[in-house]
Amino acid sequence: MPLTRQEYNDLIARNDAEEICFMFDPTQCKDFLLKLDNAEALSKTGKSLRFESRVVRTIVHFLEPVSLLVAIVAGFVWLKWWGLLMAPSVCIFWIMIKSMSSSGRQGIIVPFITFSLGVVLMVVFREQGPACITFILALSLLYLSEKMLYALPVVFFSFLVRSNYELVNVVYDKPVDDFNREMDIPLMWHVETPEGKIPQANPKLPSRLFLTLYGFFNKECRTKAFSGRNKPRRW
Repeated sequence: MPLTRQEYNDLIARNDAEEICFMFDPTQCKDFLLKLDNAEALSKTGKSLRFESRVVRTIVHFLEPVSLLVAIVAGFVWLKWWGLLMAPSVCIFWIMIKSMSSSGRQGIIVPFITFSLGVVLMVVFREQGPACITFILALSLLYLSEKMLYALPVVFFSFLVRSNYELVNVVYDKPVDDFNREMDIPLMWHVETPEGKIPQANPKLPSRLFLTLYGFFNKECRTKAFSGRNKPRRW
């Protein structure tokens, strides 16, 4: 059922009183902004999400593929034929980061610290030549881009839901696609916070990478895995 204005105000008031905490599924937040039709969103929510959508699309369509390609090419130039081993290693690194970033609580500070460490390594190994420096920079940027792809949409929604009832009415306790509808995972929900403390995360669902691969062999993984109040939430 649609969320009423009074229910929305009550949720915000309880959140301000630290009685509840809003939770978001990083993957659905990203997918929502990636596939967003801004004109439709504007008509439904009264607010343009063009900036938030462009940030996500820039990461997906530019930063990720460019940094991945540059890292592979720079690896070949730097290591010559040993680059044949480096290329699949870079791809495996990218897949692992994507799988880990798409679920769980995502932060912003740690990825930027890690990126800064990459910059330090560039300085340390600068005598190895431009190819080495380019490889380290591209790999660090690939890591940062993947982390921001899931962290920033959650940050955007965290701010937007506090001032936009119409947007909350669209996403609160609702999945954004058929996959999450079958798994019964909404984009946004809330949890009780006794004594103002955020509870420990519930057991996480398998990663999307695992479900995608496993789904080729077993269709049961596509059915609803949990139901009722004990269903796990990814945050």
